[in-house]
Amino acid sequence: MKGTGWEPFLHYGNSVLQEKILFGSTWLFMGMSIKQLTDEVMKLPLKEEEKEKWLYHNAAKLFDIK
Repeated sequence: MKGTGWEPFLHYGNSVLQEKILFGSTWLFMGMSIKQLTDEVMKLPLKEEEKEKWLYHNAAKLFDIK
């Protein structure tokens, strides 16, 4: 990911923004399934607990889903 411009997002996504990021996609327009897109998120150089927050826990907290 070095040199892509995403470094600040990943840095802060692993720290101060970890509970502020929600996964969303335009999967219909990207030619990839939601599973493929979430697999891409799982490949990011993030802590495992941050990936889980981005993909589920932050949205569950926002929408009060237990």
